[in-house]
Amino acid sequence: MTATMAPPQELRLASYFRRTLEQEDMIEDARQHLAGVEFDTFVATGLSGTCAATVLAYALGKNYLILRKEDDTSTHDGRRAFGVLGERFIFLDDFVSSGETRRRVLRQLTQVIEQERGYDWDYLTGSRTPKPLHETTFVGEYHYSAHMSGYGEFFPAGTTEATWPIRKGY
Repeated sequence: MTATMAPPQELRLASYFRRTLEQEDMIEDARQHLAGVEFDTFVATGLSGTCAATVLAYALGKNYLILRKEDDTSTHDGRRAFGVLGERFIFLDDFVSSGETRRRVLRQLTQVIEQERGYDWDYLTGSRTPKPLHETTFVGEYHYSAHMSGYGEFFPAGTTEATWPIRKGY
């Protein structure tokens, strides 16, 4: 009699962002590391960042804003971002290597805020006045999958080379 193996019940294809499949652990780590941090929005980019931001935002009662990567042109409306940006945000990433993703996201966020500014129209004269820019504060960054030092690390603004708003030449 030959033994037959049953097929697996699920196929997990998570590779480098497997942490987003471990949702309960990821949420609990975020609750611990972000306790006492005043913020209202997670800002993220890429597939793994989108997965983590939506899960953590829902679980922690926060907003999220997803920025498309610069080479992602698969949008129907041409927007480079979607979601809600509040007054105090945390950049959410799996881990930091060179810091280039953070710099790109902060640069891109500045552009999005400027593009979404809008105008107040005076319909009698046909003139328009730019609305004030949305003001938001970079609180810090949270690494939900910090590969080298365990999971979940929060770095307040000013403890990394990240600055907000972006300075010319940054």
